[in-house]
Amino acid sequence: MGKDAKPSETVDVCYGYPRLSSGTFDDREVTCFLADSRGPSTGSLRASGS
Repeated sequence: MGKDAKPSETVDVCYGYPRLSSGTFDDREVTCFLADSRGPSTGSLRASGS
């Protein structure tokens, strides 16, 4: 999401990361995504010029 993006109040930034109990110590990938509480959506939240 661009720094000047103006998402609606129903959009949250979410993330997932490995648990310490996964046993994979070299797994450091973090996944970020946007979720809209109104349900599925399409398109982009990227601000123009980003």
